[in-house]
Amino acid sequence: MNEGEVEIDVICGHCYEGAMAQSITCLDDARQAEWTHYLETLRKAEWAQPGAMTDVFGLRNYPVWDCYQRSAQLVFIHGDHLQIVADVEFVGTHSTDSNTWTWSWANFDLLEPVRSRIAAVRDFGEQRAYPRLTVPTWRADHQDAKDMTVVAADVLRGIGCFAIKTDGGYHHMVVMSVKRRE
Repeated sequence: MNEGEVEIDVICGHCYEGAMAQSITCLDDARQAEWTHYLETLRKAEWAQPGAMTDVFGLRNYPVWDCYQRSAQLVFIHGDHLQIVADVEFVGTHSTDSNTWTWSWANFDLLEPVRSRIAAVRDFGEQRAYPRLTVPTWRADHQDAKDMTVVAADVLRGIGCFAIKTDGGYHHMVVMSVKRRE
């Protein structure tokens, strides 16, 4: 009945994601100025400074740490002594191999407990038309990854940021709370 009426092109998922990734810079001048001001403000926050979490909680004194996705916790240990337990939300992964950022809400290899709140950041991006917060994967450098992490900390009302090295880059996370336990 409608044959020949509408011309439809079919593209593969990889091509679609690539086209979406190119959209992250599509902001009008006013929106770009707003986004830049927002990032600059967050970058100046004391909790967003490099090493802030390490300094405030003395993490250099805890040479051993483990990440538990099932409980969404980082646990820092020094021998049989005091432990620091941080409740975390994974923000995303910066691949140094492919120079890309992938939001944790789009990474189904991560368990649900470590990415249960991050959709709020995507929602924030949709409300304000900030494509860097709504596109699952895009070309990124280290500064982009840090920026997305401080945005997530702001939106989720976290107390700090943390990153752990992986074989091909870094997992970035927001620290939601920290407690010491014996």
